[in-house]
Amino acid sequence: MTATGPTPSLIGVGYVRILSTDPPARGEVGSGIFRLSKSTAVCSVTGGTGLDLHRLSPAEKAIAATGPILFASSFIKGWATFDSLGASFSMWGAFGIPQRLGIAAVLFAAVLALSRAASKEIVPTPSAYLKLSGAGALLLVLGILQGPGTGFGRGVLLYAATALAFAQCYAGVVYLHENRRLPRAVRRATFGRRRRAA
Repeated sequence: MTATGPTPSLIGVGYVRILSTDPPARGEVGSGIFRLSKSTAVCSVTGGTGLDLHRLSPAEKAIAATGPILFASSFIKGWATFDSLGASFSMWGAFGIPQRLGIAAVLFAAVLALSRAASKEIVPTPSAYLKLSGAGALLLVLGILQGPGTGFGRGVLLYAATALAFAQCYAGVVYLHENRRLPRAVRRATFGRRRRAA
């Protein structure tokens, strides 16, 4: 008699390696965005799970909230204006690939946080939130600097979305602080070098 159960999968193990170089924490395996506990390194992440926001820290809740808000706002007119026509445009109608990738990066950071709420077996690396939200914020800043195009003006939503992306980025820094995983350069600049006892 054979036991039945969910089909094993390798979801999360070594997924998108370029976004993180952090070593696995104790009791974890894998690299990239996701980390899995050793006991579930090969498992199904879809069985027996539900969305539980209590698994998230306050910083992760902020990250999970800002992503969908930014994505929804990208479809609203107000990102760019064309004064001669008296028209207003959404992000998708006025901006190109860099700003669209910025929105996608911020949204993906939120997806990571929600995936952690959906399954306790999925553990994003501490730096993943900051890298995604930081990339998104910088790409939106690029949109402010370059503008939507000749004859177009920058809309209020462009500035508001950039500020929200930086808010998500700050939440990523807070999450790193909570996990004591701030980069060495930031730690030294903030707290200085530790002096060895004589």
